[in-house]
Amino acid sequence: YLARTCRPPRLERPEDAMDYPSNGTTLIVTGWDHFSDGNDVLDELQQVTIYSIHHNQSTCANTIHNNLMQFCAGIYDSSNNDSNNGPCFGDSGAPIFRWIGNRWEQMGLVSYAKGSCGSPDYQTVFTRLASYNDWIDLIVFDNNTRPTVTYRCDKYSSCGCGYNDVEFTSSRIVGGEEAVPYSWSMMVSIRDRFTNNHFCGGSILSDSYILTAAHCVDDKPSTRIQIAAGIHNKYYSYPVIREVDQIYIHPGWSSLSSEHRNDIAILHLAQPFDFTINLLIKQTCVPNVTLPTHVQDYPPNGTRLVAIGWGNINSSLDDNSSNNLHQVQIFLIDNTDPICNKSILDIETQFCAALYEDGKGTCQGDDGGPILQWLGNRWEQVGITSYSEGCSLADSTIGIRPRPPTTTSPPTTTSDGKKNDQNVFAIGIFLLCFTIQVTLI
Repeated sequence: YLARTCRPPRLERPEDAMDYPSNGTTLIVTGWDHFSDGNDVLDELQQVTIYSIHHNQSTCANTIHNNLMQFCAGIYDSSNNDSNNGPCFGDSGAPIFRWIGNRWEQMGLVSYAKGSCGSPDYQTVFTRLASYNDWIDLIVFDNNTRPTVTYRCDKYSSCGCGYNDVEFTSSRIVGGEEAVPYSWSMMVSIRDRFTNNHFCGGSILSDSYILTAAHCVDDKPSTRIQIAAGIHNKYYSYPVIREVDQIYIHPGWSSLSSEHRNDIAILHLAQPFDFTINLLIKQTCVPNVTLPTHVQDYPPNGTRLVAIGWGNINSSLDDNSSNNLHQVQIFLIDNTDPICNKSILDIETQFCAALYEDGKGTCQGDDGGPILQWLGNRWEQVGITSYSEGCSLADSTIGIRPRPPTTTSPPTTTSDGKKNDQNVFAIGIFLLCFTIQVTLI
């Protein structure tokens, strides 16, 4: 009499997950608690038919906290066209199913309810399983049995796609998972021109610009920095090498501050890349978020993100960096979460992302590397690794979003080849930077 539950399919786009189940879908909730106003716990399993409710419906919108991770469902009340009354029960964690023709598929879990049972403002909220497939796989499957997921990129996209498709099995940088060679073609190694030592990561914004963290380059002249692109192994591949002739530091960055605000820089290459000659080199995609009010919600809480880098793979060994590019999946955390709240500096310009499990996260040496999310046909960069307080303990990243330039005055150049002016972030792809705090436990 035992059987496994069926989970929803893997949905790569957040907007698809937010519509799963779609509005009005017939659902079944089971449990041993009461489904009407009362206090008795029943001895025999009960079931009730309810219907999914769109998150824009007024009662649901006032109850739900995250459209991607939660959904509402209830019983439609014909006497009140603007309300849906959910069942009254206390079986928190109980499953909610839908029939898909030959079996039952679990859509979610009973999470919480608001309002008085039976009243027009009563609303039941469920955890949306379609948004948790990757996290569940990380827990349920070990490294040998976890299914491999391939992200098939649109090779005709002008940005955000590597030469090879990205694949994920286990999901750790620390102790972790090597990336498919040349699957992250927007990633570059930033190194010392004279010693060839890798010290930071970066991403290709365009044929002439590299995005990285300000702290990686604020103490170095441009003549000492070299970019290596089109590589998997940071030392033994055949890199495309470019010199840097200008360093643009965000004017809000201060190396004297411990807050790491505006930890972002753009490097100008002395010679541009030619994407038509070397197919192992591609540029990154940046978000298209135009309204300031949307910035705090982008990416949405719970979004699956990927960090990549050549950083240390063991917290106890300073020289145990990975020569081959590694990758890790992490998840965005609500800034009201206690772990995030104690580290975040500004909710308008910062957000937290982590995986709540020791040994999984970015590490020293990954600084400047990109944080990305999958859009269904390409990868979009939403952050940059900024700093670390102990490997796999506390990391921070930097986020970027497009915005129009606010001034047309030319940037000023310092004696060491650095430019420090807000206007620099209007070059080619208008950028507004904000720091992202990543905290791991």
